[in-house]
Amino acid sequence: MPAAPPTARGRAAAEAVAACLRAGEGRPAAEPGPGRGHQVRLLAASVRIRGLNRLRSVVSAGVCRAASLTLQDARLDYGAEGARVCVVASEAEVRGGVRLGADTLRDRVFGRVPVALSTRVPLPLPPVVPYVEPTDVQGQDVTFTADEMDAPGVLITAGDACPAP
Repeated sequence: MPAAPPTARGRAAAEAVAACLRAGEGRPAAEPGPGRGHQVRLLAASVRIRGLNRLRSVVSAGVCRAASLTLQDARLDYGAEGARVCVVASEAEVRGGVRLGADTLRDRVFGRVPVALSTRVPLPLPPVVPYVEPTDVQGQDVTFTADEMDAPGVLITAGDACPAP
């Protein structure tokens, strides 16, 4: 049992986590994608994307599909000040029916070339990309869904302090 009742900030963060869990069967109530007010920030040393498919027939509402995503030294920061949820993992892999949306992704391709992308506009890539691994990734309003997630040692915290990966 907790030593004291939860604070208003702790209660708001817990409600945000509960809303995610109530979305059902590991799927959010709506498709992921930019511009939905998620206020999700992503920082990662690298994001390995396998089987990126951005053909018009599978891209909807600024969402791309992929076979899997692997995040290295990642931090996802969700919510507004006073009601934040932070997820930190040294490595996390999502796979199976992966859908990725991002208002802004700033990263480096080939470890050198700075790039800024959004899934809301056509990407300067071929329709199907078997493998890409941008580094030094910073994203705004980043969302993804998947059938499975494997993140050993993941740390989930509530509050304004978000630890480093």
